[in-house]
Amino acid sequence: MIKKTIIITITSLLFLSCNNDSETVSSFDIQKLRSDIITNTETSITNNFIKSIDDLNNSIQIFTTNPNESNLLLAKNTWKTAAKNYSLIQVLNIGEIKTSYIQTSFLAG
Repeated sequence: MIKKTIIITITSLLFLSCNNDSETVSSFDIQKLRSDIITNTETSITNNFIKSIDDLNNSIQIFTTNPNESNLLLAKNTWKTAAKNYSLIQVLNIGEIKTSYIQTSFLAG
């Protein structure tokens, strides 16, 4: 009895959800979507990631030249920032990120 009730309910919902009105759906411009993603999202995320990698490189060089606790803390903080920025760009899985295996550099933290 319960199975019949569930089947009737699901069938009724499907029947009611079907619509005979023929609505035309405007064509979807995939090229515009890709362009918008690259312009509005990917470019700024990539630029932030590149800057954070440059900052990380500089802080590591500073620590290597003058190893002390404050320089170590600076290197740790810039590493965390670079890892956060990488996590944003990793989702896009684009360009050389896809094949560089840079993600292994951020797994230790």
